[in-house]
Amino acid sequence: MQALDLLSGETIWQAPQVLGQYLDTIAVPEKGLVIFAIQTWDAKENGVYLNAHDLATGAAKWSVRFCKGNGI
Repeated sequence: MQALDLLSGETIWQAPQVLGQYLDTIAVPEKGLVIFAIQTWDAKENGVYLNAHDLATGAAKWSVRFCKGNGI
């Protein structure tokens, strides 16, 4: 996952790669967050995770397992 400057095309930040399937992006600008929903295959407990990153820097803020694998 990465953030791009749409005017210049330059990458602003890039999150570490995760082995899995991308499901959705949820922007929460009032909290300064972007949340990625991802079905993982390489985590200790595979499943659907919500991974929050700082909107400006891409720094990881938190991660929570939403449900078990193929739960949605």
